[in-house]
Amino acid sequence: MNFFRLNEIMRNDVLTEAFDTVSDFMLNPEHRDKTWDQLMGEFEASGGKYVGSGKYASVFDHPSWLYVLKLFSHDDRYIPFVRFAYRNPHPSFPKFFGPPQRIVPFYKRTAAEAKTYLVRIEKLKPLSKEIGEWLGKFIGDGAHYIKGKKEGMDFIDRRRNTMRRIRQGEPEYVERNMYQHVEDMLGRFPKLHETFEGWNIIINSDLKGALDAHANNFMQRSNGDIVIIDPLWTGSNPYADHQAMMDLETDRWGGDEPPEPTLIGGELPKKKRKRKIKKKSAARGFYDRHGVTPSTPEVPF
Repeated sequence: MNFFRLNEIMRNDVLTEAFDTVSDFMLNPEHRDKTWDQLMGEFEASGGKYVGSGKYASVFDHPSWLYVLKLFSHDDRYIPFVRFAYRNPHPSFPKFFGPPQRIVPFYKRTAAEAKTYLVRIEKLKPLSKEIGEWLGKFIGDGAHYIKGKKEGMDFIDRRRNTMRRIRQGEPEYVERNMYQHVEDMLGRFPKLHETFEGWNIIINSDLKGALDAHANNFMQRSNGDIVIIDPLWTGSNPYADHQAMMDLETDRWGGDEPPEPTLIGGELPKKKRKRKIKKKSAARGFYDRHGVTPSTPEVPF
């Protein structure tokens, strides 16, 4: 650490912890005896901040970083997408600073949180509510439109009759392009062309999972690029939904409060040694069942 950085982190003559890299945050052995709350207190005191969280992950930012940090214990659909986007760069995909990493952090946590995944992602800005909500409804149409234009499909120019208004007599109709809503948005926001193209790439890839198009899964760069940040999810079914509801309603610990977890710090939980059970031989089982031993003369049954 240089002299200027040292001066920067001195506040009221108290030396504040530096978090110049993700390793300083997650992989510093000096954090072995600190709880998550204590570590976050020092992180925020150094200028870091908690950005937000989703179903599986939490995101953090720091002035010293060129990226934001995303932490999660598991996400079966996001990890393959990160690897795919890292290997296949596209303007509509986030820029990742390396593939996903599974690490053993150095702060006190429960055994269930022994390992965690981290991903370093370029810093992006929120997307306007108008564009985000439109993409949540119509990005599939946009992707279909771009594909049709590229491949010269005639259905893109097909017109349909749309009811304009009803008077006392017969309804009055007006011809309208089936993809007029897509063309209108492209006219206003040309950068959407690359977003639709990226959505097509995801659809035609071998990535597993259900498409997850909603406003919160799109962000933008300072240059106006509209970025797809998390396009897939595991999907659900009525049985899983019912179980999730029951888990919320049922006291699974048999009391008012869950038991206090055992915390570990900077290491993996010790595995319990399995007790070896001596198996009886088939012959011994036979003799035991019939009340005889190998030395007993054979008797009729």
